[in-house]
Amino acid sequence: MAKKQKKIRKGVTRGIAHIKATHNNTLITVTDTNGEALAWDSAGTIGFKGARKATPFAATRAGEQVGQKVRKMGMSEIEVKITGAGAGRENAVSGLASTGLRVTAIEDHTPVPHNGCRPKKKRRRQSVNRVKNQDPQVPAAEKRIMRVRWRGLELPSRVTPDDKFKADTFGRFTIEPFERGMGTTIGNSLRRILLSSLEGASVTAVKISGAEHEFTSMTGVLEDTTDIILNIKNLIVKLEGDEPRVMKLAAQGPGEVTADLIEADTNVTIVNKDLVIATLTEAVPFEMEIHVDKGRGYIPVSEQDLKNEDQEIGVIPVDAIYSPVQRVRYQVENTRVGQKTNYDKLIMEIWTDGTVTPEMALVESGKILRKHLNPFVQYFELGEERVSENAAAAAGVDEELIRKLNMPTEQLDLSVRASNCLESARLDTVAQLVVMTEPELLKLRSFGRTSLREVKRKLQDIDLDLGMELPEGYTINQ
Repeated sequence: MAKKQKKIRKGVTRGIAHIKATHNNTLITVTDTNGEALAWDSAGTIGFKGARKATPFAATRAGEQVGQKVRKMGMSEIEVKITGAGAGRENAVSGLASTGLRVTAIEDHTPVPHNGCRPKKKRRRQSVNRVKNQDPQVPAAEKRIMRVRWRGLELPSRVTPDDKFKADTFGRFTIEPFERGMGTTIGNSLRRILLSSLEGASVTAVKISGAEHEFTSMTGVLEDTTDIILNIKNLIVKLEGDEPRVMKLAAQGPGEVTADLIEADTNVTIVNKDLVIATLTEAVPFEMEIHVDKGRGYIPVSEQDLKNEDQEIGVIPVDAIYSPVQRVRYQVENTRVGQKTNYDKLIMEIWTDGTVTPEMALVESGKILRKHLNPFVQYFELGEERVSENAAAAAGVDEELIRKLNMPTEQLDLSVRASNCLESARLDTVAQLVVMTEPELLKLRSFGRTSLREVKRKLQDIDLDLGMELPEGYTINQ
C-alpha cells in the first residue's frame, strides 16, 4: 500500500522562527503565531556531519530549507527568536530571508552569565512538540535585540518606536547601539536633513481681489494685505503629484474667513481647515487665488522672483516653507553591550505638520543621507550620465518618455523587497530597469517571480515594459 502523502498546510502568512544555535549544530523550528509547529530542520538533518554541522554555511542551508517549506504554505512575514551563541545564528536568519521571507523582528533570548555563574543546563534534545507547547514570550525587560557587528564595530540592528508617544504628528525613536561618538554624528546629520531636505508642499503666491500688492488696504477687511499673507503662510497643505496647483477662496462678510472655505481639487489636501485667514467687518465679498507647489526647505520671495520673472500683475509671491518637519530633537545616552557600557543610544523626537508621519520622515531622511554617501563608497566608479529634458527636446525626443526614463525606481512605489533587490543591483533609474530582460532580473539575488510581476505591473502603469530599446541619443552608464 502506497504511503499517504502528508498534506501541506496553506494560508499561513505570518510565523515565528525559533533558532537554537549551539556550538555543534543549528536547529530551526517555525511555528505559527499560536505556537503550532509548521516546519523544522537543522544542519544535521540536511546532511552535514561532524564539525561541519556547526559551520555558518550549514546554518544558511538549514535556513533556506525551512524557508522554502513555509513559503509553500503561503508565509511571507516571519519573526525570529534566537537562543544560543553558536556560529550559525546570523546565517540562519540570512537563509530564511533569502527565500523571500520578510523578517519583521529579531529577538535574542540567549541567557547572559553574570558574576561568573553559568546559565542552567537544559536537555540537549528538544522535540517539535515541546517547541509547540512552550511559551516563547519573555518579559519585555529581558528581551534583547540581536547584535550586529561589522569589522569589529557594533552596529544598530533596527529603529524602535516608542508606542507611548505615538501620534500622527509626533514620534519618539530609539536606535542602539552605536560606537562611541557615532550617536551624535548620525543624530546631528539626520536632524539637519529632517529640517531642511524633506520634500513638502507650500503656498508660493496669492492673488487677492482688490489688492495689487502686499501694502494695499481693503475696505471691510480687518487685516491689511501683509497680515493676510502672514496668515496664509501658516496654511498646511498636502499636494499629490508634481504639478503646481491653484486653489480658490470666495467668502461673503461679515465674519471670519477660514481655510475650510478654500476650493481645491482632489490632488490637494488642507490639513488645518480651522485656520483664520481674514476677518470681514462688513458685508463685502472676499476672493482669493492661492498657488501651491512642491519643494524642499525654505525659498524666500527674492529667489522666487528670479524663478518667475514674468509674474502676473496682482500675484503676490510668498516665502515658501516646504519642510513638513517642524521640530527635531535628539539626545545620546550610554547603553550596554555585553559588559561594556560606553556605547551610544540615540533617541530622536520628531514633530511634523501632519502631511507626513514621523516614521516616514525618519525613513526619508535616512534614504537622503545614504544617497549622499554612495559616492564615497563607490569612489572609483563613474556615476551615471543622464540626458536633460531640454537637450532631448532639441533632439526631437519625446520629453515625457525621457522624464519617465530619468525617474528614480523609488518613485515606482514598489514593495520593500523588490526595492531592496533593485537597489542592491544598483538599478537606480527606470532607464536602467527597462533595458533588463525577465531572465536577467530573475538572476538577481532574492528577486523572484512575485517581484517580477510587480515590477512589470508598475512599468505598465507608466506605459513602459522590460526589454525596451532606449531612444536614439539616450545613453546611460551602468
